[in-house]
Amino acid sequence: MRTACPLIRPLWIILCFWGGGEARAEFSPQEPLLYPAGFPTADELRPGEWLLAPPPWGWVAVGLPGETTLALDYPAALFGVPGALVRVGLSRGRSAWQVALEGYGAYFVHTRDDNRTGVYLLQHHGVQSWLHINASATLTDRVRIHAYAGANYAYFERYAPWGTGPDFGESVFHNGVTPMGGVDVEVRANSWLMVHLNALYGNSFVYVDQVARKQMAVLSLLAAPFPKDWIGVLSRSRIELAAFWVRVPDAHYRALLPLPLYPSLYWQFGV
Repeated sequence: MRTACPLIRPLWIILCFWGGGEARAEFSPQEPLLYPAGFPTADELRPGEWLLAPPPWGWVAVGLPGETTLALDYPAALFGVPGALVRVGLSRGRSAWQVALEGYGAYFVHTRDDNRTGVYLLQHHGVQSWLHINASATLTDRVRIHAYAGANYAYFERYAPWGTGPDFGESVFHNGVTPMGGVDVEVRANSWLMVHLNALYGNSFVYVDQVARKQMAVLSLLAAPFPKDWIGVLSRSRIELAAFWVRVPDAHYRALLPLPLYPSLYWQFGV
């Protein structure tokens, strides 16, 4: 799981209270949400729209013609793991029902040791990719439902004991295909705050990313903290705090963050 600066936490709380003032902060009408709470929606960026998440999250997305959104994980590319995500809308514009096709691919040129948990090791080599169908449905002015289903392919994965974690028999997968899927509920608490609750299985683009054989649940608070008439960099800021539960059966691993304290930040322009 990627880490983040803890100083964002008190700042987020202060800004959220600020958002309820007279110069009200709010999400733009019809604002696309690509990965709220780390969950893939069917939204796409329109041509000319783009999104930037700074390191350590580190991805940039841009809207292209043809209902297409392209996203790049640029810090990973700097460390020799080029990867990109493409989402293509199969329905026109933002409607009550939306469907999109999403594909992702990354290439681990050399064997990469992922021991970020400190209690198990996950090794990658070669191609990791996925393909799934995303669907989003607007139920009311405040509530949307998102869901997706598909499969992940990994050329090589190895789960092994590490550090102070439990001793278990390692699991090695060659040309492994695993299912992916999940459901998310989005609630607009007010004009500047959204609540997301989801559960998923399989690989993911953010949070506990590049772990294909996991179960995860996330609760997040997504805020537009600054008034919309402020300068662009501030008014386009989006701040999210997440709570999560994750389980990786092959590594005998579980983790729980019961309160929404895990921060992330991005800027969305052109919306």
